[in-house]
Amino acid sequence: MPKFPTNGGNYENVNEIAEQQGLLFDRRGGWLVVVPKDKRDVASGDDPDFGHLFDHVIRFKKRGRGIQPAVMMISSPYLASSPENRALAEEFASRTGLSVLFDDDRFRVHTVEGSVTIVFWDPNQHDLVED
Repeated sequence: MPKFPTNGGNYENVNEIAEQQGLLFDRRGGWLVVVPKDKRDVASGDDPDFGHLFDHVIRFKKRGRGIQPAVMMISSPYLASSPENRALAEEFASRTGLSVLFDDDRFRVHTVEGSVTIVFWDPNQHDLVED
């Protein structure tokens, strides 16, 4: 099973979150694949600020045989935990059909100070475990 390399660096809790969620670590980056295919055309939208939501992305996929889709990502952009940035993340989620959890340290994977944790997931493919 794919595991996030635990050789130090600026990341932690990736494998633990994958286990808690019943998912597998997929890879870093490539956030667009988590967006349902029929919504990818609006993912970037006409708002260039959406691009600021995605930095240090960790993707998670379903368990199972064969190629499984990525259904959840944790992004750790260098943004303030502000009402404006929360609204931007919520707007992105609304446009793409994803669900969002903004600035919840239970899902922090990027340890560098100054980044905020944003979890996006496809609610049709995954039920977020928040315990």
